[in-house]
Amino acid sequence: MKRNHRCINYERLQTRGYDQSFDGHFLYRNRPIFYYSDSVKDPDNAKKRNVIVFCDPRLRTEEEACYLRRVEDPNSDYTIQGFRKNSFLLE
Repeated sequence: MKRNHRCINYERLQTRGYDQSFDGHFLYRNRPIFYYSDSVKDPDNAKKRNVIVFCDPRLRTEEEACYLRRVEDPNSDYTIQGFRKNSFLLE
């Protein structure tokens, strides 16, 4: 499912504490991947689903840098306000 799917609750990721945000982590290609699982009701069919959400800090940093490069491009429609709105981990 897409990262912005309505079944995913990102509120848990707004806490910067490892214990509050994640159930655990594992290493993938020598980088940490954090995860948590949640039981959610699918709004399309009202069934309960177990969703596992992964957070890759390295990928997040790369995506933020790409977005900010676009903000700096005068021919782009990207804005710093859009960056703040789309970055759920920023305070």
